Amino acid sequence: MAQSAKNIGKNRSTVGREIKAHRRLVVSSKGNNCVHHDTCTRVPQCRSTCHRGKRQCQSACGGCIQGCPDYQEEFFQEYDRSPFVCNACDHRLRYRLRRMLYDAKHAQEQYESTLSESRKGISLTEAELDGINDLQVVLTDRGSEFTDPMRIEADTESGEIQCRVFYCDPMNSSQKSHCERNHEFIRYVIPKGEAKDEYTEEEIMRLMNHIGSYPRKKWNGQSPIDLFVKIYGQETATLLGLNKVPSDSINLAPALLK
Repeated sequence: MAQSAKNIGKNRSTVGREIKAHRRLVVSSKGNNCVHHDTCTRVPQCRSTCHRGKRQCQSACGGCIQGCPDYQEEFFQEYDRSPFVCNACDHRLRYRLRRMLYDAKHAQEQYESTLSESRKGISLTEAELDGINDLQVVLTDRGSEFTDPMRIEADTESGEIQCRVFYCDPMNSSQKSHCERNHEFIRYVIPKGEAKDEYTEEEIMRLMNHIGSYPRKKWNGQSPIDLFVKIYGQETATLLGLNKVPSDSINLAPALLK
């Protein structure tokens, strides 16, 4: 990275910030990315019909991670240090973990898109904006837990309507796709049918901090907590109990709440 900075006449820290801001997360379809792949003793159902030996089954296939209650994704830890990406790595095409790459064309497209959006502005009147700010909306699927919208919309004591509940179309939970990934992560930790009667606030915060620390491809490897801190500041995050969990400590398995 130092040589790249010298070649373009920029400070090394400037190049580093550019790389971290516009690198992208590439998901590998090869191999088993579970942290337990070397030590796992489970025998997957597909083993009996697999042409691979046990060693290849554990490392090269990865089919056993589907539905496994002990699955925990392994992360590469060097992205927090220079050069922040693995463009120069000779093994990147064979790497079984998700990897960070910097692509100049992709970065330029992101910059142009941001520039274009920033110049459009918001074509709403102040009254329309105030109306949007005052409206609290809950968008959900048609699960049994949401069959009584009045219990969600109204204050239990005064009966005052505090929000409005809207439902996705039948069999179209993708209409709230931004929430679905979090729900999937919750099911990793609390499998369906195995929930306790009650969870403490500390347990819920622990669960959501681990989920909120998980890097997302659509945000170039940043986590929800990373973005929250950038927008609202670390002080606000601390007051709300949002604590970033290091990548190598993220646990999205039932053992988290045991």
